[in-house]
Amino acid sequence: MKKSVSLDTFSNLSSLTHHFIPLIVGIDKAASYLKAFFIKSDGSKEEGRVIVNDNTTAIVSCTPQSIGQYKLSVTVRGQSGHHIKGSPYQLSVKASRDYTTLTNQRYFNVGNYTTGVAVHTNGEVFAGNRYGGFVQVFREDGIAVRRIGSKATTGQYIGQFGSKGNGNGQFSNPCGISTDGKGNILVADNSNNRVQVFKEDGTFVQVIQCQSTACDVAVDNEGKIYIATHNDNHVKVFSPDGKTHLHTYNNPHSVSSYLQGIAIDDDGNILVLTYNGSNSCVYALSPDGKEVELISGLNNPYGIALDKDGCIYAANKNRIMKIFK
Repeated sequence: MKKSVSLDTFSNLSSLTHHFIPLIVGIDKAASYLKAFFIKSDGSKEEGRVIVNDNTTAIVSCTPQSIGQYKLSVTVRGQSGHHIKGSPYQLSVKASRDYTTLTNQRYFNVGNYTTGVAVHTNGEVFAGNRYGGFVQVFREDGIAVRRIGSKATTGQYIGQFGSKGNGNGQFSNPCGISTDGKGNILVADNSNNRVQVFKEDGTFVQVIQCQSTACDVAVDNEGKIYIATHNDNHVKVFSPDGKTHLHTYNNPHSVSSYLQGIAIDDDGNILVLTYNGSNSCVYALSPDGKEVELISGLNNPYGIALDKDGCIYAANKNRIMKIFK
């Protein structure tokens, strides 16, 4: 079992780290006998605090003093006792992303109205060319490597699903797409005021009603679903099953702009793209609602993505803007 935990959002100060431990039903009465230690690669230990969450789980908390690899050892009756099932757990403590340090910019020229961007795990950047009828693929350094589409020579067609309409599996102006950890595909069905969920093969699963035009959708590491809505300028958060509306974030720039795109990083920070002609911007919301404006002066942006290193990619009129340290 491997798990990544982070330090304080938007800073390098350490904060309380939690790890959930499964327990046998009824073991809460014996929880006082559990001992937890966060062990660094050099053998040094930091004791964790064990709190019973319910009858089946306990929370082990600790304030890491440094980043790096840890082992979480949970035993019964002290360090020399018996390990519980799964112990020791492998953990990676990393510094949180500080988006205010992303001051460098690089441009990937696409041309003919760029309306979407995505980043592969191998670092390749995919940019949609609306009027050119193809997808341009770049290396992470901005070098164009190939094109995919009807006016290109590479790319293998696999299939499609959906049709125009308002029924299950039908779309009216679909504007954003994402995937979750289960392999499902989520589509922001803009003019139908909803997000639709499909299996990987295109089989319809469910509808998530958002009561406003859905312009983009993203899923965090816990499976929670974030929908950026166009008309009311909100980010609406739903439970992983899509049945419960958990929270709503208001767009702080709603007086002069409306939401256009959304992305979620590994720490739960929400990257929001707002549209206001040549005064469009990207800002970040931490899980506790703290806002940091990152980029201003974008011109007609239509998509946002993140890579594994936390660099931001914004589809900005006829090109892709990469923002990095």
